[in-house]
Amino acid sequence: MKKVIFLLISIIYSLSSVAQQTSLNEMVSIQLPVGAKKLNNEQAMAFINNKFGSDVAASNILKTNPEHVYLINDILVSFIPGTAGGPFGGDYLLNEKKGLDGLFKKTAGYTSQIKTVNNNQILVCHYMTKSFGIYRFLSINSTGTRSLNCRLQFDKADIDKGALLSDNLLQNIMFTK
Repeated sequence: MKKVIFLLISIIYSLSSVAQQTSLNEMVSIQLPVGAKKLNNEQAMAFINNKFGSDVAASNILKTNPEHVYLINDILVSFIPGTAGGPFGGDYLLNEKKGLDGLFKKTAGYTSQIKTVNNNQILVCHYMTKSFGIYRFLSINSTGTRSLNCRLQFDKADIDKGALLSDNLLQNIMFTK
């Protein structure tokens, strides 16, 4: 009987905490964690000013694509879905990595790696600024025809939360083929 009750509670909880599927454009969607909140420009700027002060670099997240900015577990997330302008074949990600490695080689805590998740090739970079941490990734679908850029911006103390959220998002990217 206890197992049945536990099973029912588990099912009810899982149904009530379903993540939200978000279409970024006709080529890519992503499953966002429960509690993700879409922000407009004013809300995002207020969060940035409150969390990171007047750091100019912090507001750069809004210059890239203010359409797809979310707040997830106190982490600011921006998505930039690519167009069908590929192909991104061959050494595209490797060349991007080499360029970023050269640019950020003296930046505190900088790391980068290329990995494969769900048949998508992904370049993941992490670094710290004076007042916050960044995870960035560029994901390219298995056919090299679709892309998604993402930037996570978080308080330095939240580096573990940032890494966990980055991994979660990478697992939940869905490209149309």
